[in-house]
Amino acid sequence: LEKALICYEKGLEIAEELKIDKQIAKCLNSIGNSYLNKGELEVAMDYFQQAYNIRIHLNEKVGLASSLNNIGNVYFKFKEYAKAIDYNERSYQLSKESGSIDRLIKTSKSLYDVYKAIDEYPKALEMYEDYILYRDSLFNEDNLRSSIQLEFSHKFTNDSIQKLKDDIEHEKDVVLKQFKHDEEISQFRFYAVVGGSFSLIMCLMAIFLYRQNKLKQKTNKQIQLQKE
Repeated sequence: LEKALICYEKGLEIAEELKIDKQIAKCLNSIGNSYLNKGELEVAMDYFQQAYNIRIHLNEKVGLASSLNNIGNVYFKFKEYAKAIDYNERSYQLSKESGSIDRLIKTSKSLYDVYKAIDEYPKALEMYEDYILYRDSLFNEDNLRSSIQLEFSHKFTNDSIQKLKDDIEHEKDVVLKQFKHDEEISQFRFYAVVGGSFSLIMCLMAIFLYRQNKLKQKTNKQIQLQKE
């Protein structure tokens, strides 16, 4: 809690320096919740009221619903149940107007706790049913979103794998073609070398035979002259 509180207070300083009212209200609200969780109700109430005053100016329904709900929860802790109901009912109405399921879940749960505490069981049951309804609605919506994301992820993964396979096959074809090309060039070079060597040998043999023939003719001519 202390680390979170330090972060919220630092965030508040930055928001105030930048004069971002919406963020200031959000930080004040978070600081208030930290003090509420620590049991420091008066301090929490002060921060919630500051956030509420800013949000009235901004006319931000979801933010106002949050502030009203938080103030109502402090009054609940103080056991000032009439005020707790008043603030939470106003929060509940704003939550409906804004269409915020998350806020409807939290506010209906707060109202259920208050009505249960004062033995208003019909209203407590009504709020509890609303709480379950909105909670399941959000749960189903989250499940649907998760299902869509999972399906998309699965499709994306399959497509990626197929693309990878296609790329591998393409690279394999390129390598095989290059190998065949290199092999053909190697064969050509081999035959060229062999052919060149054979031609050189034949040429040398021809020169050798020519010289041998000339030598033989010269020898025969000398023998003929000696006989005469």
